[in-house]
Amino acid sequence: ASNSVASLQLSTGPEDPRWFIFSLPLIISVTSDGPGADLLEIGELQPGNRRTLLGELRLPIQTEITRALPFERIRIGEGTTCGFFCHQNEARDSRIQFAEAFVSKAIRAAPDSEVTLDFLRGVVSRCTSPTASLHCELLHTVLVAGRAQREDFPAGMPIGF
Repeated sequence: ASNSVASLQLSTGPEDPRWFIFSLPLIISVTSDGPGADLLEIGELQPGNRRTLLGELRLPIQTEITRALPFERIRIGEGTTCGFFCHQNEARDSRIQFAEAFVSKAIRAAPDSEVTLDFLRGVVSRCTSPTASLHCELLHTVLVAGRAQREDFPAGMPIGF
């Protein structure tokens, strides 16, 4: 988890970080507050860990998830909703024929923005119930019901902003 604000899906502080869920080659990110709280961001690492195929879903998901939906959600004009600020060296991925898909430079959270799981376990212990808020629900799902463990970003991935 990271308390970085360098994203449209930003952390609002260490008690509400941006979570990175690794299921390589996918890296999924979520947060429970702020402008990106209703987004599930998906990056598929390309060989070499230097580029990421970009996708995004709006939560809650209330429609069929088609193959094209994650790519359509982030489209705006000739690029993605965040463009250069979030997605450096963004370019159309010609391998994807069923949607306008984009790849960009893969970046990882800066090490000094890491929020430890021990810190977050302390935060979840202050929730009055697992469903008291979206924040508590996410913390409970990941830290109590789930099997959260610390994971490093893949080797060779450059640090972001």
